Amino acid sequence: KSVGLVAHFLGMAAYTMPSMHTPGAALGAPISSSKRVYIGNLSYRTSWMTLKDFFRAECGPVVRCDVAVDETKLMPGGRPCSKGWGVVQ
Repeated sequence: KSVGLVAHFLGMAAYTMPSMHTPGAALGAPISSSKRVYIGNLSYRTSWMTLKDFFRAECGPVVRCDVAVDETKLMPGGRPCSKGWGVVQ
């Protein structure tokens, strides 16, 4: 399934992050074929585990998932609040 379609379904903004020059690529180093996707408009309750589980179920294997958090604002239970965006690879 398309990440853009999944993000649209959830009401999130999805943008493919620009690829960076991979050091050593000219020397024949392996280059990853994975993509990094910015996900915006997340709930402040969203954790990296929730986002990773969702993308794994809807899109397949997930290499890495990060959700930006605000360490100064805590949810009930002591977990930091999400800043409302994340990156899935």
